[in-house]
Amino acid sequence: MLIECIIVEDEPLAMQKIQDFVARIPYLHLAGSFHNGEDAMLYCKENNVALIFSDIEMGETSGIHLIESLTYIPYIIVTTAYDQYAVKGYELNITDYLLKPIRFDRFLKAVEKVRSAVMKKGIQQKDFFFVQSAYRNVKIFFKGVIVN
Repeated sequence: MLIECIIVEDEPLAMQKIQDFVARIPYLHLAGSFHNGEDAMLYCKENNVALIFSDIEMGETSGIHLIESLTYIPYIIVTTAYDQYAVKGYELNITDYLLKPIRFDRFLKAVEKVRSAVMKKGIQQKDFFFVQSAYRNVKIFFKGVIVN
């Protein structure tokens, strides 16, 4: 089972680090990376991802505003340098709160919370799955699979 996720982060080095962490976890599929909350909000209106890694302070649209704008409830892991937003984050029912600089072991622990919750619910995320082919993931729709 793959967990589809996005990253919302305005700092390029932090973005790269989280992308690297996601790539190390075989059951995560990175659907997109966004440098601001506005672009992430537009993406989330069209796509229901299971997990969002979001910074808090990102210019005009904060991570808090992004979370409050969602019309569905994904798992959310906040990735920030500011601890003062922790209470607000938990009021919004986030899954975990990671303070920068983020260590991989702590990142993995947060992701394992999501994986455990997804497995307990038996969530079927979408009507497709991914197959790795030539160094990339290819989306295969269940309705397009022919069984002989």
